Amino acid sequence: NTTAVTRAIEAELAAAHVTKNQLADSLGIARSNLLRRFNGEVPWTVDEVEAAATVTGISFWDLMDRAKQRATQTQNTLKEQTK
Repeated sequence: NTTAVTRAIEAELAAAHVTKNQLADSLGIARSNLLRRFNGEVPWTVDEVEAAATVTGISFWDLMDRAKQRATQTQNTLKEQTK
């Protein structure tokens, strides 16, 4: 789920006090291109997600696990709202 990955990256950036500009620099892309990923216009590549994890100080797999947790929470919330 791209949205869950994006939200997990945003949360980890905030926790690590890393700006989107710093992430864009570490990815070697323009901030505008990075924002297209955050806005859901362009999907994240595995390499980009791995770099985001590295720059925030966690492993790729920890980031994926956090994204999965966010997706599950969202699904559970939606199920509760439709009851």
